[in-house]
Amino acid sequence: MPQKYLKSTKRKNIKPRRKIKWNWKKVAVILSILTGIGILFISLTIAWYTKDLPKPGELINRDVPASTKIYDRTGTVLLYEMFAEEKRTPIKLEELPSYVKWATITAEDRNFYSHQGFRITSIIRALFVNLIKGGRVQGGSTITQQLVKNVFLTPEKSYSRKIKELLLSWKIEKNFTKDQILELYLNEIPYGSTAYGIESAAQTFFGKSAKNLSIAEAALLASLPKAPTYYSPYGNHKDELIQRQRFIIKTMQKEGYITEKEAKEALAEKLEFKPFANSIKAPHFVFYVKNILEKKYGTQTVEKGGLKVITTLDIYKQNIAEEIIKNRGEINEKNFNAKNAAFIALNPKTGEILSMIGSRDYFNKEIDGEVNVVLRPRQPGSSFKPVVYAAAFMKGLNPDTVMFDLNTTFKTVVGDYEPKNYNLKENGPVTIRQALGSSLNIPAVKTLYLTGIDNVLNLAEQLGYTTFKDRSRFGLSLVLGGGEVTLLEHATAYAVFARDGIYRKPKAILKIEDSRGNILEEYDKEKDKGIQVLDPQIVRMINSILIDNEARLLTFNVNNYLNLGERPVAAKTGTTNDFRDAWTLGYTPSLVAGVWVGNNDFSPMKLKASGGSVAAPIWNEFMKKVLGDTPIEEFKKPDPIELPNKPMLNGKYILENRVKIDTMSGKLATDYTPKRTTKEVVFAEVHNILHYVNKNNILGPVPEKPWDDPNYTTWEIPVERWARENGYVLEKPPTEFDDIHKKEFKPSLNIISPREGEIITSNVINIQISASAPRGIYEVEYYLNDKLIKREKSPSNTLTNFQNSIFIPQNILNGTHKLSVIVYDDLYNFNQKDIIVDIQIPGNRNTNLVQFISPQNNSTISNEINLELKILNNQNISKIDLYAFNTITGSTRLITSITNPDPSLSQTITTNLDPGGYNFYTVVYTKENNIFKDSSVNVNIK
Repeated sequence: MPQKYLKSTKRKNIKPRRKIKWNWKKVAVILSILTGIGILFISLTIAWYTKDLPKPGELINRDVPASTKIYDRTGTVLLYEMFAEEKRTPIKLEELPSYVKWATITAEDRNFYSHQGFRITSIIRALFVNLIKGGRVQGGSTITQQLVKNVFLTPEKSYSRKIKELLLSWKIEKNFTKDQILELYLNEIPYGSTAYGIESAAQTFFGKSAKNLSIAEAALLASLPKAPTYYSPYGNHKDELIQRQRFIIKTMQKEGYITEKEAKEALAEKLEFKPFANSIKAPHFVFYVKNILEKKYGTQTVEKGGLKVITTLDIYKQNIAEEIIKNRGEINEKNFNAKNAAFIALNPKTGEILSMIGSRDYFNKEIDGEVNVVLRPRQPGSSFKPVVYAAAFMKGLNPDTVMFDLNTTFKTVVGDYEPKNYNLKENGPVTIRQALGSSLNIPAVKTLYLTGIDNVLNLAEQLGYTTFKDRSRFGLSLVLGGGEVTLLEHATAYAVFARDGIYRKPKAILKIEDSRGNILEEYDKEKDKGIQVLDPQIVRMINSILIDNEARLLTFNVNNYLNLGERPVAAKTGTTNDFRDAWTLGYTPSLVAGVWVGNNDFSPMKLKASGGSVAAPIWNEFMKKVLGDTPIEEFKKPDPIELPNKPMLNGKYILENRVKIDTMSGKLATDYTPKRTTKEVVFAEVHNILHYVNKNNILGPVPEKPWDDPNYTTWEIPVERWARENGYVLEKPPTEFDDIHKKEFKPSLNIISPREGEIITSNVINIQISASAPRGIYEVEYYLNDKLIKREKSPSNTLTNFQNSIFIPQNILNGTHKLSVIVYDDLYNFNQKDIIVDIQIPGNRNTNLVQFISPQNNSTISNEINLELKILNNQNISKIDLYAFNTITGSTRLITSITNPDPSLSQTITTNLDPGGYNFYTVVYTKENNIFKDSSVNVNIK
């Protein structure tokens, strides 16, 4: 600071501070009073919270807990009784191997021997976390606290209960040694099933005494008390149990409780669990319910609280499903190497779980039967497509939108991707109705690209899926089942389609009563309104496709397992490319059922083990048996769709321009262009959907530069190939007109004979014409009633007079007929003249081209036929077919064909005709491509 400022701050004018004189006697008195008040407050608090606490000695004498019973939805069928009889065999701590003690301490309380019943740091940390999260106080429990909580207190999470727990833990620490507390803990704690205490647990899970447990087995048992039902080796989280066991073993080595060699041996040991022997119905469902109860009420209340639980399970439907899974499962294992299956049925109107089967056989260890595959994430294959198409409809696509089902390369950030259809076929242009109904993969991937992966995943979360958290994992294969789902959540999503777009969480419990009959909770249908996550119009469009059996015909037969006859039912299959998962899910307005088939170890089934072949038969049989003769329910139809005025979106995929072209000049035909050189050509504008649609604004304007989309070119190439292969001309039509067929080139023509109205009395018309042309006459054609009778070419273009005779066909009856003559030059410039002639052939005129000589009419012959035909006009006949018509059976057989027959035809023909009556007749082909059924005779073959 500058000196001038220092000078201005001289203290000569500032009064000195007064020193404070403390009266230490008074301070001591105040502190004493406050300390006394604090001690009194703490003492009163302790007295208040300990007045009703049990005495530590009551660890020995306490009430026997009541069992919890789980029932079906009627409340009359007992599914499972939990801990009605505790299996408990006390064991002394000194009888156990030391690693049993250290495994428990490692898992539950590593500072057990150093604290006084609780760890104040853990309590503060847990209190801080709970305050931040806004929940009740929890966490930080020692072995002593867990013993207190299990024996004396309720599992409620409150500050008052926590205080009682701490006080009682402190008391027990004062009354018992650490080893006594640990021994009490090991004999009291529940390990799951009906096992209380480590001796009972060892007998229950391994069939041996706790004295004989290995390190691996001890570590596994130490893993269970944290959540006995969740980590049960017979439950759905066995993998997580093993992970926890391995962590405990590694930590025991780290802490020095076991050697490195012992740890390696323990980690390598394969555990063999004793088969689950309790009497139980619908075991996977029961443990699903048990897990829900424990999360909500705590393990102790569930295991000892005497609850009465009424579930949603329909035992009638459960029994039907179990029988079908058993029978069909054996067939699938034999034919397709599909060893396991899972099943779920829901009431879509409420979300109630009516049936749950997690595997073919809960007790079959060879197939990991205890694993509940209903809750396990598996790839859904094409059964996920309805979710994608629903999201697509939300963006503006519709069932009539056209996609090209052609092998297509997709450009992605990780490289090129080229999906194939299940049958490896291409179907050309298809509607979304056909694409979803027939489960075509290529249009589905295009639909996902147009819709956007994030939009699909947003909808999936609204539908209740919880397996798509890490969005970076998913690409365009998502629509083909590239992301895992659980069968329960998958069926729940399908239930949204069944109930007009309303989502309801799946429910397993209808009512819970405590041991005194008080209702703890009860499901109220009236209050459960659900959440509207999809527009009903979109849902109805999806339903209209999934119930449309005709829409499936590109892939499925008419008679398939997704069809229930007259009963409308929406259904979809799914199969992963490697045949590891096969699915079928389907629903009526009142019932949803889902089936998964595969192997728990993810080994593939045999080829062709598709959802339609291994899962759909199970689904079909269940639906038929359960629905039976119940009233048929109709799905609500979608409102009429006003299609956008854009190609592809409006169902039109080709913009056609039909024009007539002169094939000789390649230019537009005129009135002077001959018919024979005139061809109608369809010039087409055919493009992939990206030509008309911006994926970021599907209903917006047509893109000005559609090729800016990175997939435009790879989508366009197969479409152009398809268009050319199907005869569409993609070039623009010509603008110039035919200039080689003109008025000045038109030939002159005059019919000299016969004259207009002349009467013709014979089978032959003699014609004489005169004609000329600047380029000469090249060809002459003769027609009767616009039917070509004869064509002849001029031997030289210099002729002007022509004479010819034409045979009057059999089908030309007496009367007036049009006779036409057309003359052409070498470029087919033409002129045509027509006259009317009156054909009047007297008597029984023989108009046949051929005549039977042998066999004779009404003769009896053998299989060796002497065939003789008289050719009446050989110059005009190119072929004769001889047929035999069986007058008894009505069948017809071709006997022989004779090409370019001689005027006098005679040959022997051997046939193998059966004995009986026949009508032999001829079919004659003329050189002008006319066909006539000609002469016939009746014969009898011996």
